[in-house]
Amino acid sequence: MEQSESERLRRQRDSLLVVSQNTLVDDTTPWLLRTKWPQMFTGRDLKIIGRTRYRKLDTDLQGMFPNCPEKHVRLLDSLFDELAKRAKETLQTTPGSLCRWLGSTHRSEPDRRPFKLLQDRKTERTYISRWKQFLYYCFRVASIPTKHRERLYGVEFSADQLRSIVEIQEMMDQYIEERADYVDPDIESDRDEELESGPRSFPPGHTLRESAGCGDEPAGRL
Repeated sequence: MEQSESERLRRQRDSLLVVSQNTLVDDTTPWLLRTKWPQMFTGRDLKIIGRTRYRKLDTDLQGMFPNCPEKHVRLLDSLFDELAKRAKETLQTTPGSLCRWLGSTHRSEPDRRPFKLLQDRKTERTYISRWKQFLYYCFRVASIPTKHRERLYGVEFSADQLRSIVEIQEMMDQYIEERADYVDPDIESDRDEELESGPRSFPPGHTLRESAGCGDEPAGRL
């Protein structure tokens, strides 16, 4: 029964990711015009793309990202919570000029209004959740070989972006190794999932650092 309910919820999520030609014509908001997402994702499986952003991957996707282990995703989740908490606590003492830069959507000029906390806590939680999903997505997609990344996701990372992701992955490994009190809360469930996940989609010998190429890959934009 639990498996049937999970499958129903997955189909419900997937139905929100179906894009038709009519949808592409209607997607003319400034943000979509700027990002060109409709054109970028044309011909690609939007269901896989959309499901990659979730913290807990569906069973059929778990073997796609052997170089982005779930322990890293869970650590990203908890560390981002700490980051958001510290940001809120220190906002009151942040200079107003810097807050105006934080509130700006332009690289070269600050906004007239300073960045401030949202009054609606539910909206705040939603924004935090979206940022987390963005991180899960980036770390997972960056961990697969370039040709698979371009074919399945249409995403290109710059060499600097890939190097940053590699460095963060290595720091997370070091953090987990050095903290004797670190406990992965989902370690037991992971063992069960490994039995069900089947063969990996990419060879275990492939590493994230090989994906980064250390500057050998062509630069792109995310």
